[in-house]
Amino acid sequence: MLAQACFGQVAVPYTTASGQFGVFRNGRFEELEQRKPQAVFPNGPKLAYITEQGELRGWDDGQLLNYQRGEPVDVKTSRGMLAWKQGERLLFAGVAGPKTLCHDAGEFTVQDSLVVYHNEVERTLCVYWRGQVMPLADVLMASEAPQWQAGSNTLTFYNRDARQVILFYRGDTRILCENVDYGRVSPGGDVVAYMDDSDDTFRVFDHGERIDLEPFAPIDFRAGLGIVGYTSSTAALRCYVDHKVYSLAEFMPTAYYVQDSVITWVEESQWKTLNAGAVETIERFVPESWQVNGATIVYQDLNRELRMYHRGKRMVITKEAGIRDFALHGDAVVWQSNSGTVKVWWKGKVYERY
Repeated sequence: MLAQACFGQVAVPYTTASGQFGVFRNGRFEELEQRKPQAVFPNGPKLAYITEQGELRGWDDGQLLNYQRGEPVDVKTSRGMLAWKQGERLLFAGVAGPKTLCHDAGEFTVQDSLVVYHNEVERTLCVYWRGQVMPLADVLMASEAPQWQAGSNTLTFYNRDARQVILFYRGDTRILCENVDYGRVSPGGDVVAYMDDSDDTFRVFDHGERIDLEPFAPIDFRAGLGIVGYTSSTAALRCYVDHKVYSLAEFMPTAYYVQDSVITWVEESQWKTLNAGAVETIERFVPESWQVNGATIVYQDLNRELRMYHRGKRMVITKEAGIRDFALHGDAVVWQSNSGTVKVWWKGKVYERY
């Protein structure tokens, strides 16, 4: 079921009840540290963490890597991408080891294929993409710090001087809309939803194509991986996916969420989603917590047992009740049993680490 749903088997971090820290991958547990780290950063097929002594380390395909020793760091990761700041120096975890991207970096973000940052000395907004640093815009001395939003492979920023919203996508920059006083935009994966105030049209940029969605400004909109959810000017909940717009609810839901490639919402205390173009009720209750990866949702039922939903298919991960918390990493689910053991569900089997 998960073979087509997620991004392949990833590095699953775990910490035992006694504080030992390690990684689970491909059916095996590997201990990395005797003591619990200060912080852990799941990172797709890789893993990063700060040890009890404050060292930044990584794990990549069975190899333990030392990135930074002792100095305080600001770490950000996203599905295999790892960058961190030590002071004003911005570094990236490359194939050959740490690589300095900028010696005078301000704010920075990390997405699935992008590292975006403000070079405060050169006063430029820059992106690191496919091994290259690319300056995108100049930032005037009197201007505020640049503001941008990034999806998994899309980046938008507002050019105040030209009154333009600029899009960076697959190595190219283009004007998304112009003659606007501010940018109402939500970037995602291969799609960007935006309000073009120059002609009062709500649009989506989808794999290079611009598509009109609504002639009036929506109340709210959010983009994910190839999907856009929004509440229209009449408060109806709608969804754009695969060049089609679907009406999900005539009235504004209690809440709605766009995560990865799925949309879920709460309507009359029921938890719903869009499946194959039709509205489907996942549960007649709203879970206390859930996590999404790709098109897969893992959540707790009313007894705090773990369940999975993927495009209309359902599965019980475990019938163990009272699970306090869990984590979905790619195609694996990890939790700590009430008995104190670490358990990982992967490919229909539960593995245990005592």
